[in-house]
Amino acid sequence: MNKITSIWLILLISLLGCGGTPITNLYMLHMNQIATKDSPSPISVGISSLSINPVYKNHGIAYQKNPYQVQFYHYHQWAGNPAQMINQVIFSYLEQTNKFSALSQLPGQDKVDFAVSGQILKFTEWNDTNRWYGWLEIDFQIFRTRDNKLIWRGQISKKIPAQQKNPISVVKALSQAAQEVAEELAEKIVSRL
Repeated sequence: MNKITSIWLILLISLLGCGGTPITNLYMLHMNQIATKDSPSPISVGISSLSINPVYKNHGIAYQKNPYQVQFYHYHQWAGNPAQMINQVIFSYLEQTNKFSALSQLPGQDKVDFAVSGQILKFTEWNDTNRWYGWLEIDFQIFRTRDNKLIWRGQISKKIPAQQKNPISVVKALSQAAQEVAEELAEKIVSRL
């Protein structure tokens, strides 16, 4: 190895060593201020833990540029299990709005009028050419417990524009999407009275 090649090799190794390991950023969903109802409806509701499409179980934040491919950030990750975070936001929202006489997590000992279950189908950053979005889509089922009758099944999907093209803006959009999904779910339950 000649002298010039040795100098270049030393410089390259030095530069690579200076970069260090990138910092991993951890993110959580967060609810905005919630309006509460003065008098709840007379119904009690039980919420089962939502399952999640296995693709989105990854702690890395998912992003998509097309419907055929899902990728994950290496250094932008969820601070916990994505399904548990979404479940917690939806349950907390329904609890804080005071729309129901009682709210419980299923399975449980409490007798409820309606039981809700479902699956998280999408939980991703969606990248269009000009804009990024936070996209949450959940398939819900609402059962009347007295006769175990399915009274509504459908998907609630929210695709919220991110303020900027960066992961924190997408997390804020996904937080808003989770809150809007919970709000629409509450309306679906109340409208079944």
